[in-house]
Amino acid sequence: MLSYTIKRMRRKTLSAYVLDNGNVEVRAPYSVSDDDIEKFIAEKEDTLKRYIDEQLKRQAQKNSFVLDIGSTLLFLGKECKIEYGTKTQLLNDTFYVTQGNIKNQVVALYKLAAQKIITERVEYLSKHTGLSYSSVKINSARSRWGSCSAKKALNFSWFLIMASPHEIDYVIIHELSHTKHMNHSSRFWDEVAKYVSDYKECRKNLNSIARRLQVENW
Repeated sequence: MLSYTIKRMRRKTLSAYVLDNGNVEVRAPYSVSDDDIEKFIAEKEDTLKRYIDEQLKRQAQKNSFVLDIGSTLLFLGKECKIEYGTKTQLLNDTFYVTQGNIKNQVVALYKLAAQKIITERVEYLSKHTGLSYSSVKINSARSRWGSCSAKKALNFSWFLIMASPHEIDYVIIHELSHTKHMNHSSRFWDEVAKYVSDYKECRKNLNSIARRLQVENW
């Protein structure tokens, strides 16, 4: 039997989660007995073991992820090298860093580029589509590329700058379309398709980048 911890809370159903460290956490209603939880885990054991193996492999890949001179990183859909330079800058598809914490310098370059490029594209695409917004901010979200609030405030993750320019435009169009349709209805997707006809391919490519980020220790 797998080992697990129990977290009781106000909920109606039993659920089991594999945490980043490979441990299993069961989230259970207060009314469910320990015996019922044990039976639940026994039924899910094979599936949970598979998830644990996958999670431990991802964690091992994360732990081995190192940013160093010669490492390659995605920027605007291209693989770009990290090299030593006289100052920290992103030039000719190369991340130039100085002595010091390489990761901090690279992240700073990513954020600077994301702020400039994404903000400019939002402004351009808003004018092109007639879809207006109230503000745009760049954040460090890992769970989503972008979001749109009811007040038409747009937020984008700096990680988006790793995608190709076309895929970046898709995400921006996606969020701008939410200023008109705050859902994922057929009308919403029709709006997106007006400007990005191959949005399904863009989503596929972005999912591939997301999987890569799962094993990169940012």
